[in-house]
Amino acid sequence: MRNNIFALSCFVILLCACTKEKPVITRLDPEIADTGDDITIYGEGFGSQRGESYVTIAGVKPTVSSYRKWAAGEITLRLPEFGDSGLIYVHKNNVKSNPVIFLASSGVPRAVHGTNPGRPSIITIKPNAGYAGQPITIQGNGFGETRKTRTAGVRFNTWNENSNGLPSPLFIQANESDYESWKEREIVVRIPDGAINGLVSVFTEKGESAPFPLNVRYQGGTKQIRGRRLYRLSYSVDIQVEESAGGDLYIWMPCPLTTPSQRLREINYNSAPFLENHHGLSLFKFSNLKSWEKRKLSVEATVESAAFETTLDPALASATPPSGYEKIYREESPLIPSNDAVIRAEAARLTGTESHPYRKARLIYNAITSGAYRITPEKTGGALNALQSKKADAYSAALLFCALCRASGISARPAAGILIDNENKGAPHSWAQFYLENYGWLPVDLALGAEKTLSDYYFGNLDSRHIVFSEGEV
Repeated sequence: MRNNIFALSCFVILLCACTKEKPVITRLDPEIADTGDDITIYGEGFGSQRGESYVTIAGVKPTVSSYRKWAAGEITLRLPEFGDSGLIYVHKNNVKSNPVIFLASSGVPRAVHGTNPGRPSIITIKPNAGYAGQPITIQGNGFGETRKTRTAGVRFNTWNENSNGLPSPLFIQANESDYESWKEREIVVRIPDGAINGLVSVFTEKGESAPFPLNVRYQGGTKQIRGRRLYRLSYSVDIQVEESAGGDLYIWMPCPLTTPSQRLREINYNSAPFLENHHGLSLFKFSNLKSWEKRKLSVEATVESAAFETTLDPALASATPPSGYEKIYREESPLIPSNDAVIRAEAARLTGTESHPYRKARLIYNAITSGAYRITPEKTGGALNALQSKKADAYSAALLFCALCRASGISARPAAGILIDNENKGAPHSWAQFYLENYGWLPVDLALGAEKTLSDYYFGNLDSRHIVFSEGEV
C-alpha cells in the first residue's frame, strides 16, 4: 500500500513538472512572410538555449543554420524553402507548444483576372505591411469608379480569441474616415484600428475578391481581445403628440456599434425602420399621428462584447502627434472646449515638460482619477463645470479628459453606451479614448478608474461590461 501511494505521488509531481515546462507561443512577427525572410516567435518557456529543442513549420524542421536567436521568450529563424502555410510549434524536451498559424505569401490564393467578370480582384497591396492608421494602396480590377457606401468596402481580419491559433474567421470593415480615394483599379485606405495580420478583401455589390495577405503591426505593444460575453438588450421610447396637424414624425434610435471588441449579432424592431443602422443610428418615420395617440418604438439587440486590453511600452511607442484623418479629434467643439483659456492652462499645468502623448494622457487621467475630483452620478454640466467645481459625473469626466488631451495636442474622443452591472442590468455610461500614432485608440474609463484598485486597469483597458453605442460627439 505504501509503495502504491509513493508511486502515485511521483506521478503527480512528474505531471506538474512537465506541465510547467511546456512552451507557449503568444504571437508571431510577421505572420505572413516569404521564403528566406526572418520570422520571430514570441512566448515563454522556450529555454535560454536551443540545445535539442526545435521549431516545426507546417511539419517541416528548419535546418540548424536557420536559427538566428534562441532565448526563453523569443526565437528568430529564417524561413525554410518549402513555401507552405501551416501551423508553427516549438518543441522542447519532447513537449509541443500550442499551435499558431503561419501564412506563406506564395501560398495565399489570388484572384485570376478575367475568370469572374465584374467581381473585384486584388493584384497587389503596397506596402504589404503597415501600422494601424497607415494608408495602403490596393491595386486590382472591378472596384467601381466610386464607392457605394452601404454595398462596397474593404475588409480586414480581426481578433478571434477562440481561433486556437487558426486563421480568424472574423473581420472588420474600414471606417468611413479611413478611405482616402476609390477608383476602378485603385483604392487608398488606412488600416483600421483592430485589424491584425491576416487577409484583406474588397467587396462590392457584384461580389467579394479573393483575399490578399497583409501584415499589420502596433508600434510599441500589442492589443488583446478576451472573455467574450453575449448580451440581449431591450430599449424603447414612448411617443405621444399633444396636438397633431398631420405630417410626418421622424425619430432616430441608436444601435450598438460593431468594433474590434464588440459585435452586433442581431437587431429587431417592433416597427420597420425608414433607414436601418446608418452610422449607428436607425431612422423611423411615423405618418399622420392623431392628437394624443400613443405609440411605442422598441428595439431588441443581441450583442457580443469582449474585454479590450492593451500592453504598451511608452519608450517604444510613437512620440509623433496624431496626423491625417485623426486631426478632427484635436479640434475644439461646443462639448469639448479645448481652446478655452482655463482648459489650456490646466492642461499645461498637468503635463508640464512632458512631450510624449502617452505619458501626457496618463498625467491627465491620473489628475482626474486620483481623488482631486469627486466622481458622482449627479449630472455636473460638462467639461468646464467639472474643472471648476472639481466634481464630475462619468459623462463630464470623459469630456474633460478629451478637452485636456486636445489642448495638449492629443487626439481624443468621448464614447457612450451602457454599463452592465452584476445583476445584468444596464445603465447609461460614458468613457473616453485617445489616439497614438501607429498604435490606434486606447480606452480610458475615468469614472471606474477613480476606484483606487482599478485605476491602472481602466487606463488602456476596458472590460466586457461596456456596450458602446457611439464613439465621438453625437
